[in-house]
Amino acid sequence: MNAGTTLHIDYDNVTAPARLPARLPSRLHSACRRGLSNTTAPAQLKRLCLFSCFGLCAICISWVSELPLHASPKTNELRALNSIREIYRAEIMYESTYPANGFACSLAVLGGDPKSGPSGPMAAQLIDTDLASGIDNGYIFRITECQKETINGIDKGLSFKVTAVPQIPGKTGFRSFCHDQSGELTTDPLGGASCTVTLIK
Repeated sequence: MNAGTTLHIDYDNVTAPARLPARLPSRLHSACRRGLSNTTAPAQLKRLCLFSCFGLCAICISWVSELPLHASPKTNELRALNSIREIYRAEIMYESTYPANGFACSLAVLGGDPKSGPSGPMAAQLIDTDLASGIDNGYIFRITECQKETINGIDKGLSFKVTAVPQIPGKTGFRSFCHDQSGELTTDPLGGASCTVTLIK
């Protein structure tokens, strides 16, 4: 661009973004308008700045809304302890409801969405879908040490061990927990999978 050349902006053809948030917090909305009302810029430029302000606010709101809620490690521990007990109770109920199948060897079998149809041995709907996914409240849940025997073509689970390990030991939780079919509840103070300290026997 040569010196002295004037840059012309066609303000009348400035349009709003294709998609704006349905509602911005009232404080953000008023702040954008209040800031622009104090300027001497042309009305079209104010409109452009207003759209830009709203767009930036919408991006920030969208980003913040997707951030996980980080509970304290101790809070996550308590939740994990309750969850592992819930899985244990679900295993006992599963074995009672489907004796031919014995104990479930996966969390997916204990889970299942009630909206997808009635419960059954492959989706017992005894725990919620979040817990059945294996990751919940900063902990990783698994069913291990599941011994089976095949009777009349059906695999029957004879034993199980549920483990709950922090996703990030020391940050999402300190201790790990283990629960087996005997009812024994143990813990690993270091957050590993070697539960050697007995909580309930």
